[in-house]
Amino acid sequence: ARPPRRPPTAEDTALAERLRRLLAEEAIDLEADLKIADVAARLREPEYRVSQSISTALGFPNFNRWINHHRIARAKQMLDRADERRSILEIAFACGFGSLGPFNRAFRDEVGTTPRSYRAARRTDRP
Repeated sequence: ARPPRRPPTAEDTALAERLRRLLAEEAIDLEADLKIADVAARLREPEYRVSQSISTALGFPNFNRWINHHRIARAKQMLDRADERRSILEIAFACGFGSLGPFNRAFRDEVGTTPRSYRAARRTDRP
């Protein structure tokens, strides 16, 4: 993540904590069509405040990068498992992506390689 545009305010930090809690308790990252408006409505906050908190207190350029970061972390856990039999597409869906293209792009942006290459490398690393 790039450095924040301005230091987070106390309100940004408090809202960031609410965002983290929502993510942890409700796994909102698994919802394929999740929009910032949905999250703002759940937290009863204006969209601009949620966006501001994500960029200042959480350090992500925007909402999609924040959500995709968590989706990719979940995907990496699945791809790391030797006993995981689901296809890349099934893993993409399981992690909240609506299709393979955006999953592959987000994964490559975050990890530096494709999900398929990542899985192959992890499986050859094992004894």
